[in-house]
Amino acid sequence: MTHYEQVSINSSDKDHCNGQPGNPRGCTANDSANGRKSSSNTKPMGRYFRGDVTDAGWQAGRYNRAIKRLQIDILAKLKTNRSLGPGEKPVVRQKYAHMLTEDQATWTAFLQSEWNLLDEVWYDVHVGRPMDLPKDSPNYMKAVVDGVSRKRIDVIGRNGSVILIIEVKPYANMMAIGQVVTYKNLFVNEFTGYRSVQAMVVATKCDADILDIANEQKVIIIALEGVTL
Repeated sequence: MTHYEQVSINSSDKDHCNGQPGNPRGCTANDSANGRKSSSNTKPMGRYFRGDVTDAGWQAGRYNRAIKRLQIDILAKLKTNRSLGPGEKPVVRQKYAHMLTEDQATWTAFLQSEWNLLDEVWYDVHVGRPMDLPKDSPNYMKAVVDGVSRKRIDVIGRNGSVILIIEVKPYANMMAIGQVVTYKNLFVNEFTGYRSVQAMVVATKCDADILDIANEQKVIIIALEGVTL
C-alpha cells in the first residue's frame, strides 16, 4: 500500500542525503552506506514521500483534518450554553411565529390531533452561525444580521423530559429529513441541559421513499394523512 514516512535526518548529513529521486526515502538515522550513526540531537528535517502522494488514504486523512479545523472554527462562532426559557402552551393560534403560510394548516391539524402529546412549545428558534460581517460593523447591523441570517427551527416541543426538534411540512420529502437532522445537531451544540433530544417531522403527507432513511437517522415522522406510494 502506498504511504508516506517521516524520516529523521541529522543536520550534518543534510547535504549528503538530499532526498534525490534515487534515494526517495532520504537518509535513515543509521546510514549503513557510510557507517554514520545518528547523534542524540537528531531532529526531523521534513517529510519524504515514498510512492504516489495522491494515495487515497493520504488524501482522505488530509480531508478529514481540514473538516475538523472547519468544525472547530464554526463551533467557536456559535452561541453556546443557551437555554430555551419558558415555552408556550401547545394550542391552536391564528398565526405561529415566522411559520410559512402553507405550513400553518399542517401544524394546526397536528395540534388538534391525537398525536399532540406536547407539554409546551417554542416557535422560530434560531440556531447556527450568522453571516460574517466586517469587524468594524456597527452593533445594530450585527443584531440585524444575527436575527435574519441564522437558521430557524419551526417548532421545538417538550414531551416530559424529551425535547423534540420539529420541522413542519405539508409534504415530507428528503429535504425535510436533511433540515431536521441539521437543526437537531445545531441545537445539541448550542443548548445545554437537555439530555434527550429527538428529531421529528410533522407533515400532512409523506414520501414513502424517505421512511428507511428516517429510521436510520432516528427521525420521527408524523404523516397526518398517510404515506404516498
